[in-house]
Amino acid sequence: MKAIQLISKLTQQGYTDREIADEILNETTEIDLRARVGTEHFDDADNYLPPPQVLAHAILDGTSVTELEMALAEFNLYWRDREEGRPVFAHQLFLSHLQRRARNSGN
Repeated sequence: MKAIQLISKLTQQGYTDREIADEILNETTEIDLRARVGTEHFDDADNYLPPPQVLAHAILDGTSVTELEMALAEFNLYWRDREEGRPVFAHQLFLSHLQRRARNSGN
């Protein structure tokens, strides 16, 4: 199950976004968000699959699960349209994409 789907399921079960993010960061190994991204973070269609740690940081920055899902779809469409292949620094680029969305929506 993709991390975003798991987080969405936990939200539906009544866990708060903050509880989910804290649990992820407490129970997983910290990753370098600026590091090059390996093939394990992409599916067969070259869609970026952010690891739980990236999603946790986004949640702690105030992004809701619904916003994460929409932003991820936009992010993947953007890279597919560019036809440049997979983004090398996808974690950092995805978090930057979320910040731009928040600024543009006035949050």
